[in-house]
Amino acid sequence: MAIEGHQKNIRDLIMGDNMSFHIPIYQRTYTWQAKSEVDKLIDDIVEFAQEHEGNSKSDYYVGNIIVKSQNRGFVTERVVIDGQQRITTTILILCAIRDLYLSKIKTENALESARAICRALFSQEGDHVRIKLNNMEHQRTLNTLLSGELQTIDLADRSTNYWKNYSHIFRKFDTWNEHRLQNFVDILERVKVVVIFLDEDQDENSVFESINSAGKRLSGADLIKNFIFTFKRFQVTHFEEKQIIELYTNKFEALFTNFSERENDIEAFFREYLAVKTAEKVTKDPKIVHHAFKKWVGDIVDFGACKHLILDLIKWATIYQALRIGSHPDIDKNSLGYLRSSFFTYATLLMDIVEKLSTIEEGRIAIYDQFLLNKAINKVVAYDACRFLSGDTAKAITRFVPTIPKKLEAKDPNYWHDYSAAFEQLVTLTTEGYRQPSIGLIERRITDIDLYRNKNQLLRFLVLMENLGQNEVISFDGGLKGCQIEHIR
Repeated sequence: MAIEGHQKNIRDLIMGDNMSFHIPIYQRTYTWQAKSEVDKLIDDIVEFAQEHEGNSKSDYYVGNIIVKSQNRGFVTERVVIDGQQRITTTILILCAIRDLYLSKIKTENALESARAICRALFSQEGDHVRIKLNNMEHQRTLNTLLSGELQTIDLADRSTNYWKNYSHIFRKFDTWNEHRLQNFVDILERVKVVVIFLDEDQDENSVFESINSAGKRLSGADLIKNFIFTFKRFQVTHFEEKQIIELYTNKFEALFTNFSERENDIEAFFREYLAVKTAEKVTKDPKIVHHAFKKWVGDIVDFGACKHLILDLIKWATIYQALRIGSHPDIDKNSLGYLRSSFFTYATLLMDIVEKLSTIEEGRIAIYDQFLLNKAINKVVAYDACRFLSGDTAKAITRFVPTIPKKLEAKDPNYWHDYSAAFEQLVTLTTEGYRQPSIGLIERRITDIDLYRNKNQLLRFLVLMENLGQNEVISFDGGLKGCQIEHIR
């Protein structure tokens, strides 16, 4: 059986065995707020206890939790597919109860209960440390809360949602008397969840996608992260997982600095990354991007393959971001500024030019032939400008441009030795509709087309012309403010 469900009270779910809960990186962060979701959970439990006082047969259900067992050496833990917010909040409730037992109530029963919670949430035998909740995010804060060593809390810990919610719960319970707190602890035995266990044959990717489909739509970035960090075909230690998570978050995701648009920006990158790898531009749809990525990558068979994939993402994202929003002292600012108006038309081609004529080390692009690289980029500028002046649209070549590196390689595997010449030969001889218009064709057409049809593109072309041969480069972004098109002869 692929899926099996069991009813458990929420306290036994946390404390009933030695298994830890693991929150994988593809899960969204712990977002419950103290005065909304946390208070609602506690108040609903209190209200249930009051309404059903004396009726020991009634239970209060707080939803389903989906987990899958994962082995790490001799340790088995539960990977949380759904239910992170409730599990984490319940653990914080138990931490607050433990600390009130130790600091305020201090009866023998209270102290024994506190020790039981301590053993369930955090234990250490020699060098082996077992924690009840492992999610790689603010793990130091969690370790402090789970161990009860609150004297080590620092400013960084206090900024986390875990500490804020724990503190709120502790203060809330601290206003209760001993009898009321004990009633709350007792009623937790009647607060139930349905735990759905997935076996090793069940695809947690599809489960994760389906349970999130009714809420906020998962981005392509979410779905791809889920795929990379599921570890379907191999096992990783916590050390290995931490290593590749830090690579992904601190070296890859951190390249996308606009936090409010990060998911969209990363999804847009994946479209260009796939186009570089496959020569095909996929549709702007999260699921299509995700499935195309899975199809291209195939099975990730071991830790080394996973790390290699992430390092490759870092390399290409470094190039992509330098071209999209950054700058490089060895890249012609005039040409790059002009092409940014149609960046996603030419992104894969520009990325290939930089990759072929550079090395990427420690997140830095070291261009080893500045002249060849800029000569190639200038040819792309000429291609775009000629098409604009002859009335051809950039949209017509959206699918063609990603195929250019493959076409160049098919003609000459060392095409990048003279990238500009290889590119120029291809686009001047290629199929009609993709071809670079000749000067004669431009002269015949330019009197019949409306150059004002795209005023922004025309302004950029004029700024390009103004910048040619100039030491001071006019900005294509800031420099156009207030510009007017008077006339073109």
